Amino acid sequence: MFPPVLLFVINAIVIVTSSTIVYYCGRYLGFDQVFAQKYPEQLNKLSRSLKKKELLVCTRWSFFPLVPTGMICYASSVLRVRVRVRVRKCLVGVSLGENGICAVYIFGGNMLLTAMNSF
Repeated sequence: MFPPVLLFVINAIVIVTSSTIVYYCGRYLGFDQVFAQKYPEQLNKLSRSLKKKELLVCTRWSFFPLVPTGMICYASSVLRVRVRVRVRKCLVGVSLGENGICAVYIFGGNMLLTAMNSF
């Protein structure tokens, strides 16, 4: 079993790496036209949100455990023409959100297991 700090560091590296891959691959998949035709209202709403508070939207989206983090990376990449979502802000937001929730899981789980083993 990995020590919690090492697990957190490895996890943080993997989060940034996978989010970068999704962001850059999102530009070349060509789904932006499909999404624009099928979901114009949702794309406009997301565009407005990203224009106002890009970092906050990416961070909150990534922290919420029920939505896929890759989707905000992909959406940021696809919407870059309309909104100018920069990869650094997207990755910082995803890192803050994902690392926050992962820290709770990793260190909280470690504390729980330690407490259970002491009984």
